[in-house]
Amino acid sequence: MVHTKRLLNLEWDAIAGVIAAVAAIVMELLHLIQGEVLLTLTVALIALLFLRDMRRERAMERLEGRLAAVQVSLREIEVGLLPPDAVPGSARSARSSWPTPAAK
Repeated sequence: MVHTKRLLNLEWDAIAGVIAAVAAIVMELLHLIQGEVLLTLTVALIALLFLRDMRRERAMERLEGRLAAVQVSLREIEVGLLPPDAVPGSARSARSSWPTPAAK
């Protein structure tokens, strides 16, 4: 179960980019692909990283907006709270202050 959570938290787009880059470099060293393909792959990986950062930035902006709304609501609740009129005390002290019936 713990391993599954770790796998879900990994940044798979970055891992895939590193694997693709290493594979492209190895293929270029073995002369299976030309240098232009390596340059194209590099540009594509930079574009993917840029898109990932843009997606995260949007998510952070939404989160900041929600946090600001919660803070405003919390301030409104705090202002709306009034101090209690009753002074806390025990039930025994409250009963002792009650009037006792007159003796017959």
